[in-house]
Amino acid sequence: YKKGSDIINCRILKKGKCEITNEYRDSHKGTDVVGENYTLDDVVTHSDGVVIEYQDGYDNMKGSTGILSYGNYLKIEHNNGYQTLYAHMKKELPVKIGTYVKKGDLIGIMSDSGNAYGKHLHFEVWKDGIRIDSKEYLDKDLTESNNQKEENYNIGDRVKINGVYISSTSTDRLIPSITEGTITKIINNAKNPYLLDNGNIGWVNNATITEVVKDNKIRYLSNKTYNGFSIVDALKQINIDSSFSYRKQLASLNDIENYTGTGIQNINMLNLLKQGKLKY
Repeated sequence: YKKGSDIINCRILKKGKCEITNEYRDSHKGTDVVGENYTLDDVVTHSDGVVIEYQDGYDNMKGSTGILSYGNYLKIEHNNGYQTLYAHMKKELPVKIGTYVKKGDLIGIMSDSGNAYGKHLHFEVWKDGIRIDSKEYLDKDLTESNNQKEENYNIGDRVKINGVYISSTSTDRLIPSITEGTITKIINNAKNPYLLDNGNIGWVNNATITEVVKDNKIRYLSNKTYNGFSIVDALKQINIDSSFSYRKQLASLNDIENYTGTGIQNINMLNLLKQGKLKY
């Protein structure tokens, strides 16, 4: 980054201008900034909230890891599941845990405490327990990021992911070894509504889906061990949506026309499922 090359509005610094020295990415879950023309500035809170984490009394500790790498830092809880974090600040922070702060209140001074190479502010934004691209919020209210997807995904969509959860309600994000899967179940209004590959990968949400894979590869559902006579039960057994609307979608994909849920239509669908030939 060239000094003075990218001066932008920045509501987390007292003078309101900053330059980015290190951007958000998978290996750096925050945005590093300095003041205009690489100057130091006072740090102010992004939005109204309450201090929920606090660490003070540290000098520069190059190579430190974990929470110590933040040096002197604090984290603020805001509305709607948002939190902001401010790290590498000077000792003797002016606020404590439980302090209520308003937008623009002084909360620290830019420094190099913790694992820092040069004085700057490390800024993070968290949404529902996940660190998201904080650059989006340097001069923006805490609302859904422009980069987050508004559209709904569908059963059968093949998607790429950058994280996964162990349940539809979990807040503990894991990094899977498999970074692509197919949505096989949807629970509306859940924190993580999309189940991938019948649970073999896990649950994801809009923030952990990075893109839909566009290809023409045909994929099939299979339940060769089912011995009953109910397509509903057979789908449930492999953790697939068994609702009428989804069965109607499956019927259309498998040339079962004008699906109304009749016995013969369901038997045809069940036979395909038992053979491992039910397209989805």
